[in-house]
Amino acid sequence: MWPQRHLSLLVAMIGMAQCNTQVEQGSAEECPLFFTEIGGCCYLFSSEIDKMGTWEEARAECQTIGEDTDHIMDLAEVGTSSDCSGDVQFMEMISALGEHVWLGASDAAQEGNWVWQKTGEQLSLSNNLWFYSDPSGGTSENCLLAAVLPDYHNRANFNDYPCSESHHFVCQIFPKF
Repeated sequence: MWPQRHLSLLVAMIGMAQCNTQVEQGSAEECPLFFTEIGGCCYLFSSEIDKMGTWEEARAECQTIGEDTDHIMDLAEVGTSSDCSGDVQFMEMISALGEHVWLGASDAAQEGNWVWQKTGEQLSLSNNLWFYSDPSGGTSENCLLAAVLPDYHNRANFNDYPCSESHHFVCQIFPKF
């Protein structure tokens, strides 16, 4: 895990910021400090707080930050919420950052059955965001990475990847029900 002092600093800064889980288009309300509003939802790109980790560490970090700031947070999902209208812009933001990031889907529970972990929704294998040859890793690549590769014009695409590798990640604030 990451040093507690970094997490404590982040939690204190987020706690000082006023927040609304879902940002209405054109409203004066904003996402918490360090978060980015895209299409009505709030995302934390870990590169903003200089954090990296395995897929499990990244997921745990998102959940911990959420608990400490009274939000429901997990690794980001694409296409699962009608409240988030910026999926294209979200992927464009990842492309602009130019780095690989963990997202919240996995097929670890059942090989080939990709599921967004927070909402439990299926991630279709026919989704056009997958690289043309992915998912391809079998049981050795069970976690979803948004990868940015020169061969794909530096555009972020879904890639199945070994969960034990360390990468930046994206957290998302989910609505409380």
